[in-house]
Amino acid sequence: MVDLLGRSGKTEEALRLIEGMPFEADAIIWRTLLSICKMDGNVEIAEKAASCILQLEPDDSSAYILLCNIYADAGMWGKVSEARKRMKANRLKKEPGCSWIEIRDEVHRFVSGDQSHLRCDNIYENLSLLVDEMKWTGDMSFEFHL
Repeated sequence: MVDLLGRSGKTEEALRLIEGMPFEADAIIWRTLLSICKMDGNVEIAEKAASCILQLEPDDSSAYILLCNIYADAGMWGKVSEARKRMKANRLKKEPGCSWIEIRDEVHRFVSGDQSHLRCDNIYENLSLLVDEMKWTGDMSFEFHL
């Protein structure tokens, strides 16, 4: 319900739903609300959601990361800096992204920034070709970091 309300642009109603539940919301519910705030830019509710997540799971770096992104989108660079300092003080780091792909019954694992795959050079060469082709066709509707 929280997600549906948020996707309908009813972030405040989603918060009221959480606060009115007959049981305590867990970190997943609060994380859902925080993600909604990223979509609609509601900094005030985002701060509340992040605070609740961190009370339940103090070592959750994702709450800080998402909150920093919300602050950055709002141009609140001082708040971004404060949140990053709190992360550093709590010795929290962003976990690298990870993806798996299965090709011919073999699973390949890729971790952001890792270049240990046996065919790494070939993979990056093909990615570069794909990016060039997408630029040529004008399809750059996403961020891409090589």
